[in-house]
Amino acid sequence: MAKLDPDGIIEAVRYTPEGMVDLVRYYPRRGPTYADVHLLTRPQLVEQLKNGKVFQVGQRQANMGSSFTCQTKVSLSTSSTEPLLTTKSVSAACDDLSPAPIF
Repeated sequence: MAKLDPDGIIEAVRYTPEGMVDLVRYYPRRGPTYADVHLLTRPQLVEQLKNGKVFQVGQRQANMGSSFTCQTKVSLSTSSTEPLLTTKSVSAACDDLSPAPIF
């Protein structure tokens, strides 16, 4: 079975004072490789996740072009009235993309 590559690698995240994701810095997949860094707002990221896109938190490997070390998969937790972005299986009160550094 072929390895499924994520549709985007989230490199860093910015949170609002309420603890919700405001903006993410990510690399979108373009065919067999990844494009340059792009920015996604929270509503855009939620919409893409709802449409079946797969995102992972990861870091770009130094001097390796579009090679990444992926850490965890990003998912939507719909236990509250508003969907929450999380990388953990435990539900939380706010978004948590914890392995991603803050920018």
